[in-house]
Amino acid sequence: LHIHDVSFRALPWLINWKDRFFLSALIPHALRRANTIVVPSVFTQEEIVAYYGVASDKIAVIPNALGDGFESEASDAAVASAKKKYALPEWYVVAVGTLQPRKNLPLLIRALARLRERDPNLQLVIVGNRAGHHVDRDIDHAIAETALGVNVIFPGFVEASDLPAVIKGACVYAFPSRYEGFGIPLLEAMSQGVPVAAADIPCLREVAGEAALYFDPLRVDACAEILYTLTIDSDLRKRLIEAGKSCVSRYSWKRSAQLLQEIYA
Repeated sequence: LHIHDVSFRALPWLINWKDRFFLSALIPHALRRANTIVVPSVFTQEEIVAYYGVASDKIAVIPNALGDGFESEASDAAVASAKKKYALPEWYVVAVGTLQPRKNLPLLIRALARLRERDPNLQLVIVGNRAGHHVDRDIDHAIAETALGVNVIFPGFVEASDLPAVIKGACVYAFPSRYEGFGIPLLEAMSQGVPVAAADIPCLREVAGEAALYFDPLRVDACAEILYTLTIDSDLRKRLIEAGKSCVSRYSWKRSAQLLQEIYA
């Protein structure tokens, strides 16, 4: 049995009730039946032990790694082409992923509004499907409340081949999520030499370590301050970019496949 996270149990109020009902019925039964449970992080292992009383030695941790297309940094030409293709601004913070409530994007939008008081040229690009499953309705409320309007850009569907360039073109990658089982987008941003501002939650610290700057995911001012620091402190940016490359090198799908093969063998 493979489980990426148990967010529906940890933060049930942020999960669609139909999903919560289905998972609450399915997961305990599946946990009892499984010979081995595979998870992507020690954090998820500990969560399953805490919420379901499963013995930790029944759970194997096999990390995720970079997705296809992120093996090397996008070229300057690719970045320029992506900015033109998706009508992206020159100076932006980027966030990529689903737009579900646990991703905490309204906080990021409100943080950007505060940040623009000091840097009015900075904009926010959110890559995700606005018509996707269980989209956070507070995203639109936050945009209206802050009067950011066109300063929050939704490029819509971004082709997989273009995504590295869209990320590479950003000054900062923001990951404000309140709950994750691993956090592949952290590695994607680091692979493109973009400094990361991440929510201070156990899983993201486990994956990124010292290669990211962290903020309280419940405090708009904390998020805004970290984002501002990363836009102006060139020495810090360089340090995080170098640490990010080292972090990425610790994760490999080949190694994870070998671990999984050993379990099945």
